Amino acid sequence: MLHNDVFISYARKDYLDDHNLIIPNNIVSRVQNALRDAGISYWIDEEGLQAGDTFPIKIEHCQVFLFISTENSNQSPWVVNEIATAHHYHKPIIPLRYDTSSFHPGLMIYIASLQYIDYLTKPKTAISDVVHAIQVALQPTDTTLIALLAW
Repeated sequence: MLHNDVFISYARKDYLDDHNLIIPNNIVSRVQNALRDAGISYWIDEEGLQAGDTFPIKIEHCQVFLFISTENSNQSPWVVNEIATAHHYHKPIIPLRYDTSSFHPGLMIYIASLQYIDYLTKPKTAISDVVHAIQVALQPTDTTLIALLAW
């Protein structure tokens, strides 16, 4: 099982057009490029699942969960299930709010108390803020260091 730093939760409609071609300059691609440039590994469902894999397994084996909040993703039952799974596995959830759409009601229990990165108010720095938040979340905590030293 390949482990990735980040699981990216998004709506396919924000990434691919009706002909399954990548939409130019879409938010998902911009986030992917920024993560790649920072040396952060990620997984999105575009790459597909390997035989026997499921979304919960992919989420369990990531370190951080990134939710790209858009009108489309907030209408997706898949996104709700992915966030519920990330919460179940105690993954840090970083919401990137790309537009003004309301969060799906099924998400509120999981993300209502989370600080989100707001693309609309900070379009020039939002993606770098996402990368920074992920880098911070990937840093080992004192508990992790103690466990590693004890091992």
